[in-house]
Order: sequence, then structure tokens, then C-alpha cells
Amino acid sequence: MNVAISDCSVLGVLSSRIHVPWSTTTGSTLENRPRYIKSACFETFPFPDATPAQQARIRELAEQIDAHRKRQQAQHPDLTLTGMYNVLEKLRSGETLNAKDKTIHEQGLVSVLRELHDALDAAVFDAYGWNDLAVALVGRPAVPPKRRAASCAGCARTTRTPALAPRRSSSKRNSRKRPQPPKPPPPP
Repeated sequence: MNVAISDCSVLGVLSSRIHVPWSTTTGSTLENRPRYIKSACFETFPFPDATPAQQARIRELAEQIDAHRKRQQAQHPDLTLTGMYNVLEKLRSGETLNAKDKTIHEQGLVSVLRELHDALDAAVFDAYGWNDLAVALVGRPAVPPKRRAASCAGCARTTRTPALAPRRSSSKRNSRKRPQPPKPPPPP
């Protein structure tokens, strides 16, 4: 899906691990694969009411992640985002990297990408006021290998984000100032 918004803080929130359980819960599936549905996953997503300083930090990290990926892909034309993120998840879960994964790790500087994403996740958790979850989840695998008990931090994250939506009145949700494309000038 493409999102035509010039504010990289939005990219940062959407790139954080908080958006994943929201999109898999509110989206749909095709066979056994999740599908991102804009009207369900993006338009209803409860973005944090971040302070200007928090927005600036999220924006800065999102821009660093984007620049890092573009730079590494420009230097290594066969390097893909899918390959980089598959290696990132293997690193987080402690899996052994095979020769192909090690090449991707070196070319994509995946450890740098991991550090940037961990910092982004911490900044987004902070914007939601969920520093307790940041301590438990930042740097961990995005999807635990086995379902944990309902009291686990991952489950709390999964339930906290959707719980924000009903608390927001429809008027607040509709009045949220998201960056809009510039309107064309009126005809002469």
C-alpha cells in the first residue's frame, strides 16, 4: 500500500511494531496471508497524540531508516527489503544465519537497521505513553514463536492499541489534523 503523506512521522508510526497487531487484527486475509486494507487498517488507526518533540524524534528516525535502506539498496542492486527484514527477524529471534542471510546482513547493514528500528519503536511507545511495553518489547521478535499467556507484554500491546479507538470520539477522530495534499488554486 502507498501512503501519500509528506510527514515522515506518519511513516515512523506505521513502520513501528505497534501498527503490526493493529493491521493484522483489523485487516483481512487471503488464504493464510494477512492483507492490509486501507479503510480498516490505516483510516481507523489511532495515531498517538504525540508532542511536537515526540513527533520530531519519530520523524527523524523514520527518515534515517528510509535513507539507510535506500543507500544500501543503491550500493547493492540485488538487495531487497524483504531479504533485509527477514534477516532482521532472524537476528531478533536468535536464529542462525545461513550464507545467503550473512551476505544480506553485510550488504544491508542489518544490525544498523535493527538499531534504528529499536529506537523508532521506543519513540513510538513513548508517544503512546507505553514505556512499560517498550522495556519488554523493543528489540524482541515481532511475532513470538509460540503464543504466550494473555498477560504477556505482546498481548498487552495487541489489546492496548485497538482499545484506543473506541475511547476517541468520532469528532476527535475526524478532526485529527493529518497532512493533506495542497489544494489547487481557484480558477481565475
